[in-house]
Amino acid sequence: MTILPLVLLTIFFLVLLGLTYYREPRTLLLGIYFVLALLFLGATLFYLANQFDLRILKFLLSLAIFLVILPLLAGPSILIITLLVKGIQLIKREGHALKNLLSLGIGLGLLAFPYLFQMIASHYKENSLVTGLLSLVTTMVIYLILLISAYTISSFLNLIHWFKRPIDYVLVLGSGLMGDKVTPLLASRIKKGIEIYQKHPDCRLILSGGQGKDELIAEGQAMAKYALSQGVPEKDIIIEDRSKNTRENLQFSSHLMANKANLAIVTNYYHLFRALLIARDLGIPCIGYGAKTKFYFSLNAYIREFIGYLYFKRRLHGGVLLFIVALHLVLIGWSLLR
Repeated sequence: MTILPLVLLTIFFLVLLGLTYYREPRTLLLGIYFVLALLFLGATLFYLANQFDLRILKFLLSLAIFLVILPLLAGPSILIITLLVKGIQLIKREGHALKNLLSLGIGLGLLAFPYLFQMIASHYKENSLVTGLLSLVTTMVIYLILLISAYTISSFLNLIHWFKRPIDYVLVLGSGLMGDKVTPLLASRIKKGIEIYQKHPDCRLILSGGQGKDELIAEGQAMAKYALSQGVPEKDIIIEDRSKNTRENLQFSSHLMANKANLAIVTNYYHLFRALLIARDLGIPCIGYGAKTKFYFSLNAYIREFIGYLYFKRRLHGGVLLFIVALHLVLIGWSLLR
């Protein structure tokens, strides 16, 4: 095999990655192109290292692969332990609400899945129907793993801003109040928004959030009070106080901006990518910045965000899963009729 195909594929995916990142990074394709570019670049470097006996390059590549493979091998165990430990932490600190049980529930499910799968596979190994159904479950699990991997990598890449862009508005998304006061989580969003706002002359701050049933005032109003207390001039604050969810945050706030304005969205890390995808769906050009959140809370929240993404793109991924199911049913039917 010559090196030319590897070089061409490496260049192809690097170009796709660069174009996607520059033109429209708010897509899962960004993560997919990143992984493919990395794989072909690694394969090209390995070919060169073997061809010219470059020992230092071989050592560095072997070390890089080890550092990648080791987390992959240990990853499932680390993930399960993290989900269980942080899930228990979250329940202790935040209470037994159903939304707080996700981390613990998924951790227990992942722990039990291999044993249940192996037990069923061993017991019904001669049964074509059960074997086919287990194959279907395996394919669906692999698809979801690949999907969440692409989602996670794309999320991280959207936090990186290599190109300096002018920003006219910084939109901070609301997230609930304690009475008429912002929560620590919402305060972290506002502080991050102020940090971005201060770096751009003639920029304005949009604070977005309506009034919930258990809130004394609209989130946007409480956020504005907090921003004023942090030294932001009143003339630079715009309040959006009608929205009830992320989509409305973006939709209603976009009506308060000048045409063709440069927008930056600020929310917590775990929520940012889904917000960017919704903004893209609404035709709102923007970039995003993430505010820090405690890890025990972020993990559970990130799982909820991914579930929210699946619901948001339910037609696309539902169609793929239906195709997988239909294909397996055909294969199962063919094996039963043989």
